[in-house]
Amino acid sequence: MFIRVFVSNRNYIQMKKILLFLILLIFCGNIFAQNGNFPADRPTFVVVIAIDGLQADHLATLWNNFEGNGFKKAVNSGFFAQNGLFSYVAGSTVADYASIITGSTPNIHGIISDKIYSVLDDDFVSIVLDEKFNGIGTNAGRSPKNLSIATIGDALKLYNSNSKVFSIGLTPEAAITLGGHCANGVVWLDSEGLLASTDFYKIMPAWANKMNMSGIMSNYLQAKWRPMSAIHTYKNAPFFLTPDNCFYSPESKKQTTAQLMENFRRIPSANSLIKDLAVKAIRDERLGLTSNTDMLCLNFSLMPVNQDFAELNSAEKEDMYLNLDRDLKELFIVIDQNAGLENTVIVITGTQTEKYSPKTLTKNGFPTGKFDGKRAMALLNSFLMAKYGQGRWVLSFNSHQILINQPLIEKNRINKTEMINEAVAFLKTLQGVENAFSAEQIFSHSGCSNDIISRLYNSFYPKFSGDISIVLKTGWQETNIDGEPAQITSVAPDYAPIIIFGSNIPAQKSQQIFNIVDIAPTVCGLLRVPFFSTGTAGLMNNN
Repeated sequence: MFIRVFVSNRNYIQMKKILLFLILLIFCGNIFAQNGNFPADRPTFVVVIAIDGLQADHLATLWNNFEGNGFKKAVNSGFFAQNGLFSYVAGSTVADYASIITGSTPNIHGIISDKIYSVLDDDFVSIVLDEKFNGIGTNAGRSPKNLSIATIGDALKLYNSNSKVFSIGLTPEAAITLGGHCANGVVWLDSEGLLASTDFYKIMPAWANKMNMSGIMSNYLQAKWRPMSAIHTYKNAPFFLTPDNCFYSPESKKQTTAQLMENFRRIPSANSLIKDLAVKAIRDERLGLTSNTDMLCLNFSLMPVNQDFAELNSAEKEDMYLNLDRDLKELFIVIDQNAGLENTVIVITGTQTEKYSPKTLTKNGFPTGKFDGKRAMALLNSFLMAKYGQGRWVLSFNSHQILINQPLIEKNRINKTEMINEAVAFLKTLQGVENAFSAEQIFSHSGCSNDIISRLYNSFYPKFSGDISIVLKTGWQETNIDGEPAQITSVAPDYAPIIIFGSNIPAQKSQQIFNIVDIAPTVCGLLRVPFFSTGTAGLMNNN
C-alpha cells in the first residue's frame, strides 16, 4: 500500500504534508500505535543534521569505504528515503535549512536566500542581520526576525518550556535558521575568527565560551587538510594538492581572518569542530536525560574548499565524506552513552546543490557558459534608459532575482507593469537565459505543481523577492552584480536523501519521492508535540 497527497498549486503550503509520517506509522506498527493509542514514553532527544551537498548516489558509491557505525548505521537502522524533493527554487542552502526545520517553503517561511537586498544600505546583507541585538564573539547583531513561522524547536519549547534546544552551525545563517526563535543557545563559526552567538538568545553557551577563552580557534584556522588515506586509494584524482601533499593549507597564500574562516568551513576539520561542540553540548547540558524532550540541530558540509558543485569527482570530496563518516560515528556513540539511541530520534538530510560541474557538462557535449550578472544588469538598465530616460532602473541582482527601482518609477509616474514586461522580454534575448517571469506572473500562476513557475511561486516571498526571476539554461553559471557565484544556479527539481532512525524506528528503505517539507511534521508527530499548520491538509487517497 502507498499513499499519495494531492494539493492544488495555490494552496501548496508544505507544512500540511504528512505523507512521510503516515508511512512511518504504517511501518512502525506496535511502536507508534496499538489500538489507536501512542506509547507512554516519548523520545527524550531529537537531533536534526543538515549536511550541505549530501547525495544518495554518493552514499552508494562510497558505501564500501564507510565504517560500520556512521552513515551505514544511519541508513541501515531506520527509515531511508533516497528521494527527498525540494519543490522550490532555492537562492541558497539557507532556504533549505528553513524548509527542513519548519516544514514549509520559502513563500511561507520567508528565508529565500542567505542575503537580501537592503534599500538602506544599497547592498546585500545577511538575512539574519539585526541591529537591535548585539553579537557575542562578533560585532554584528543577528536574530531570526525574518523567519516568519515556527521551527520544530519552537514547537517543542512552546509545548514544554523545560525542553532544551540548541543549534550549532558553520555560518550564522545556518545556526540561527535551524535554531529558530526559542532556542536556549545558538553557536556558529564566525568570520571574525571565533565561535559566536547573539544576545537575542540571551547568552553564549558556557561550553562554547570556554573554547573561545582557550584560544584554540586560532589553531583550527591554521589547520592543514591532509588526506586521511594515501592518494592512490581514492576513486578520483585530487582537485588540488599543495607541495607538501595537502588538499588545503592556510599557508599557501596570505588570507584575512574572514577568508581563513570561509575556507576552514569547507574542510573536514570544521565538521569535526561542529561534532566536538555537539559532544560538549550533549554532555554539559545533559541533553535527553529527562522526560523533557531536548533538541540539537547541527550543520555540516560536504562541499570542499574551492569547489562549488556536489559532483563526486575529486579525492577531496571523498575525503570529506570519509571524515564526516567518522565524525557521525563518534557522535552516535556519545548520544548512545548519554540519552541512548533507543530514546533518540536522529534526522539526517541534505541541501540543494549543483550536481555537475561545467567542466563535466562541457566534456559531455553540453553547452555551458557564465551569466555575468553585473554585465547583464548594465545591459538591462541601458535598455530601460533608452525608453524611460536616465536613471538607475535596476537596483540589484542576486539568486535569480532582479529588483527594479520602485521609487524612481513612482517619481517618473511610469507604469511599472509595462516596464517589467518589457524588461522580461529583453532578458529573454540574453545569452544563457532560458526564460524570465515577472513577480505578477509568478504570484498569479495556477498550474501543475511541478512546473517551473509553480516552483518559483513556492520560492516567492513578496517582502524580499525581486520583481523578475530568470531561469538559466542547463550548464550556465550565475554570478551576482558583485561577481559572487550563486550557490545554486540550476532550477531543475533537486533531491536529497532523508534518514530518520533511533527510538525503535524499524529499518525501511524507500525509492518513493517524498518532500523535504515532510520532515518537520514527521518529527513533531514522533515527539507528539503540536505542529504549526498554516494551510489545508489536502486530499489523501489510498491506492
